Amino acid sequence: MILKSSLLKHTFNTIIIISALILISSCASTRKLSGNQALVQKNKITGVSNIEKDELNTFIRQKPNTKSGGLGLFKPKLFIYNTINPNKNTRINRWLKNKIAEAPVIYDSSIAAYSAQQMELYLFNKGYFDAKVSHSVKVKKKKALISYNAIPGPAYTIRNIQYKIQDTVLRTLYFLHLNKTEIKMGDVFDQEKIQLERNRITKDYKNFGYYFFNREYIHFDFDSAINGNVIDMTVVIENPAGKKEHQAYQLNNVNISISGAESYRKFKGTDTTDAGFIFIDDPQNILKPKIVKRQIYLEKEGNYNDDDLELTYNRLGDLRMFKFVNIDFAVDSTDSTKLNSYISLSTSKKQFTQTEIEGYVASANLGSSANFIYTNNNIFRGAEIFEFRIKAGIETQAFIDESVGNIPLFNSRESNISSSITFPGFLLFRDKKTYGLFASPRTRLGVNYIIEQRPEYVRNTFSGNFTYDWKQNQLITHSFSPMSLNFVRSTLSTEALDLLNNLDNQYIKESFDPHITLGLRYTLTVSSQVLNLPKDYYFLRFNIEVMGTGLYGMSKIISAVQNTSGNYEIFNLPYYNFTRPEIDMRYFNFINQHSTVVFRFNTGAGFAYWNSKILPFERQFFTGGSNSIRAFRARTVGPGNFADIDVSSLNLDQTGEMKIEGNIEYRFDITDHFLGSKLKGASFIDAGNIWTLSSSNPDPTGKFKWDTFHKQLAVGTGAGLRLDYGFLLFRFDLGLKLRDPSFTGSEQWVIQHIGDSQWRSTNQYSFWNFNFGIGYPF
Repeated sequence: MILKSSLLKHTFNTIIIISALILISSCASTRKLSGNQALVQKNKITGVSNIEKDELNTFIRQKPNTKSGGLGLFKPKLFIYNTINPNKNTRINRWLKNKIAEAPVIYDSSIAAYSAQQMELYLFNKGYFDAKVSHSVKVKKKKALISYNAIPGPAYTIRNIQYKIQDTVLRTLYFLHLNKTEIKMGDVFDQEKIQLERNRITKDYKNFGYYFFNREYIHFDFDSAINGNVIDMTVVIENPAGKKEHQAYQLNNVNISISGAESYRKFKGTDTTDAGFIFIDDPQNILKPKIVKRQIYLEKEGNYNDDDLELTYNRLGDLRMFKFVNIDFAVDSTDSTKLNSYISLSTSKKQFTQTEIEGYVASANLGSSANFIYTNNNIFRGAEIFEFRIKAGIETQAFIDESVGNIPLFNSRESNISSSITFPGFLLFRDKKTYGLFASPRTRLGVNYIIEQRPEYVRNTFSGNFTYDWKQNQLITHSFSPMSLNFVRSTLSTEALDLLNNLDNQYIKESFDPHITLGLRYTLTVSSQVLNLPKDYYFLRFNIEVMGTGLYGMSKIISAVQNTSGNYEIFNLPYYNFTRPEIDMRYFNFINQHSTVVFRFNTGAGFAYWNSKILPFERQFFTGGSNSIRAFRARTVGPGNFADIDVSSLNLDQTGEMKIEGNIEYRFDITDHFLGSKLKGASFIDAGNIWTLSSSNPDPTGKFKWDTFHKQLAVGTGAGLRLDYGFLLFRFDLGLKLRDPSFTGSEQWVIQHIGDSQWRSTNQYSFWNFNFGIGYPF
């Protein structure tokens, strides 16, 4: 009861302080205005729907001063502006005024009138020809509320559409694709659709070979002098001046010029390569002719086609080795109905190295790593990309038994050596052009070797992958690995080995057994994001792994001998059979240009069968950490109601075979100028847990059950800052635990004890978890 009273007292005091700050900020915002000036406090639009309000709001030229986080409580930039002494021209004052502060937005009647005129014009272009928008203002305590009242009137619809196309061939082609028109009879007049239709017609004709056709030949005539709020429209397509028709063109030769950077040395070979109608001028012999030819979709004797030109640009760009790609056309000197193509390719630097230094802090964990990367573009003259990486890192683990001696501060180390080579196109099918579903195909071959050294064990992991990547369209990408190999061997310390032998838990023991996984992986990624366009979008990634199926079938066919544990082996090591699907869904809701809400849901499960009783340790799920439930350290939540393991010296990660996790994060801008970066803020709520599915785990507290899983969700909240340098974003998050499933009943809501020092001491409990990361968490 005392605790509740204390919480109420702190809450009441907090409310009083916040209210006082709001009052002070509100009064200070207008104190420097002259007698006839008023601060723009709010704009209000009436007379239209909410959707139309959002559109009309973009035409308002005077917006209120920036509010803190979009919450509408504070105007910190204006507050700073008003606190600057104008009589002191100091360096700090100039920096605050030019970089941080924001001058008051003072109501101007002429600007409000102009905003109303722009709204009228917008409504007119949307078919409301009789629209009127008026404005008025109410000033109270030097604060202006501007009201815009829109009277759209009736919307005009298209009654009839007629066509005036002088070129008979163009007229035939137009009606051939009339079903794709953006304008139909009965539609409300919309100037935006008119422009889309003009672009569609132009694109259509260019795809039929009319290279010099442009949108200026198209215009639309309207007759609105008709009763009943309707209009008649005429589509007019004119001929070139002084000509009776437009000229369609066929393609002739393609001339390609390749210039290399200084890092490309000259090989022996001919300067010009004849590949059919494609002529390649490559003095340094940079690329094999067949590689270039496969990227060209301009066909001799075929009609000029805009889509083929765009596809050629995309394919050449997908090679990722050209700094500039430029394609021009010119009428052939011997045949005025044909075009020659001239493609200029300028290569980027062939070889380069990169060194990265990283550091992070997560609660009591501290770590750092160095990463060296060597990249060679076009290593075998086939636009291959070779990459070699060496990474080394050190970390301090927080929960190592202090009674164990000779353990340094940075008690964990990880070394990683990897290399990969990426080929354009599908390996084994590289000489074939690809369209549609198999757009931008690539083949990756990669190997990776990792050594993890911790006081309890040393784990060696070797992996190899053979992967096909391709785009289905601008929204959908695929990745398929017909062969994915992992070899894992762990060496336990003497103390850890003794503890595991004394532990009656086969599930944990098998997590450290050496093993092999061999199978396939598939990933589907769908994203509706349009870069540099602030609009709502969704992101979905589905991944599935199916391991060991082929090996198990082969073992059955050849009647292989099982080991003493009843498992089939390959190279004297047991292999795993499992299927592991996982899905990650996100939705980005743009509230305005300064704030966004992100919703995320992530779930996955692993099912072991046939030759396996559990998932391999490295494919089990975990939660907590800087990209998960940020109030909890990584790998310290779950499974289920799991509290602690009675192994004081063994630092085991808490993992499971199923995960459910959800996050909501509110992101907002603070200032565009802070230490050379944009300073942004965030507040968040995270929830989730992991569970076991295997019957091999004897601990019932971690098992997933449909009727109880929702009672086992860990919940955390918090806030953070982001330093956005454009190419790099540093993230600082402070998480607060609200609900901890390692407790039971109502005690899971640990937040009720945040003011109880005795409870914190008894349970050795920390409510806060600090995370430092690079990039957004999701």
